[in-house]
Amino acid sequence: MYGRSVRKGGLTMTYQEEKEQTKAIAQKIAEAMGWGMEVNENNWNPIILKGDEKLLISIETYGTTKGRVVIKGHYGVFSAHLPYRHDKTEITVSPTKTPEQIAKDIKSRLLPTYQKILAEAQEAKKREDDYQANKKSLLVDVATFIPSPNIKEDLIYGRDPNVTVKFLYGGDFRLVVDLPIDKMKKVLTVIYGEEV
Repeated sequence: MYGRSVRKGGLTMTYQEEKEQTKAIAQKIAEAMGWGMEVNENNWNPIILKGDEKLLISIETYGTTKGRVVIKGHYGVFSAHLPYRHDKTEITVSPTKTPEQIAKDIKSRLLPTYQKILAEAQEAKKREDDYQANKKSLLVDVATFIPSPNIKEDLIYGRDPNVTVKFLYGGDFRLVVDLPIDKMKKVLTVIYGEEV
């Protein structure tokens, strides 16, 4: 793969050279912004980051923006929690700009929108995490009074009785107990205070 070459601005570069050039540009941008950098050897594009804020850096290789530096908002673990519709978080800049100029463009043209969308995704993930933690806590609580329970996802099964916890929309739940007729009669006797 690295033996193949691409033409950029009249120059021939191998893929490895292009990858190294992108990494070098990203490093300079990260330094100008006071951010760190994450490079995954399996990933073509480096990521500059500060906490949960991550920006993916690449150099466009085709189309009307060929040769320009592309900076995209990267959401990582928050990607699954992005709003259904959201503004684009991507800008392109000229590679002739200084790292300081690019950092200024990022701060004025990209970060305000990106940070807003990231905050929404973080809040959505927190709500989902809280919901899952509450579900787990409820399952553990219910399991304390079920003989020999086995916890699986959002269901609890006990040998006798068979108990299922069903989670409903809005965070409510329903407890379903399946009993043989003789045990059901005992339960109804307790509820109504007389034999059924």
